[in-house]
Amino acid sequence: MAAVLGGGGWYIVKLIGDNAVLEASAKSDRLAIEGWSSAAMILSDKYQTIEAEKNDRIKKITQANVAEMVKTNPGRTAIRINNATRSLFSEFESATRRNRAATTAAP
Repeated sequence: MAAVLGGGGWYIVKLIGDNAVLEASAKSDRLAIEGWSSAAMILSDKYQTIEAEKNDRIKKITQANVAEMVKTNPGRTAIRINNATRSLFSEFESATRRNRAATTAAP
């Protein structure tokens, strides 16, 4: 081929080879970008779902009028508060127990 094309033929052959490498690289880059785009869309959907759940929970919490609950159902409210407090202290105790066991077991 170089003999047919003359003195610059080797350069054209080199350009054709380089072009093939660049095309393969561009295809690989396009596939990577498509993968990232789909991952970004999935993460965006998950983020929107979590945001909606968070907003719903905030709405429920802000709508809960503790003073009104105490007036209408004082016994039930006290039980709920006591149970929540007991659960919270239980979690604290188990967390500190695990932490204490981990630090005492270390040399």
